[in-house]
Amino acid sequence: METVESIMANYGLGSDEVIEMQDVWKTYPTGAHALQGVSVKIDRNEFVYVVGPSGAGKSTFMKLIYREEVPTKGQISVNGFNIGKLKQRKIRMFVEISGLFSKIIDYCRSCPLMRM
Repeated sequence: METVESIMANYGLGSDEVIEMQDVWKTYPTGAHALQGVSVKIDRNEFVYVVGPSGAGKSTFMKLIYREEVPTKGQISVNGFNIGKLKQRKIRMFVEISGLFSKIIDYCRSCPLMRM
């Protein structure tokens, strides 16, 4: 059985968590492009708003970060670890242990400016 410490070590989680997207595309089977060539780096303790009109890809952007969706092209890393390499069953554990997204997701769900 894996311990929290071993999982954190395996995924390189420490005090300098960073979210990075490199040339990320998300195209749905219908041919609709939700994201096209998005590259962004969010540093530790940086506060970021994701805003835009309906259909701009905000929800897809967030879902890609916690891997509810997978990119059609490009790479998404958290603290230098390519989350595309995680098996689906490990995603929830990774998200919970890293603690990067729980407060962000809760805030997004409660914020009247950003309905997910």
